[in-house]
Amino acid sequence: SLIASIDQGTSSSRVILYDAVTLRPVASHQVELQSATSNPQAGWSQMDAKRIVGTVTDSAAAALAAAGASASDVVGVGITNQRESTVVW
Repeated sequence: SLIASIDQGTSSSRVILYDAVTLRPVASHQVELQSATSNPQAGWSQMDAKRIVGTVTDSAAAALAAAGASASDVVGVGITNQRESTVVW
């Protein structure tokens, strides 16, 4: 059993997998998030939500592969993100 930690920031997304019993790190992966920010007009800043989700998905898949695990092995997830930023669909 694994616990996944997802750290999504302005410059990268990282997933660290921990053993659910010992809490020791098992595997991790980080994907840089480059050129995802745009400034459509003065005072505005926005990020490409699809690119953000893509880097999180890629990080999770690579960390799971490195651990020889699958999503069904994850029993809990902790998430840290860019303060109050949210994507709603």
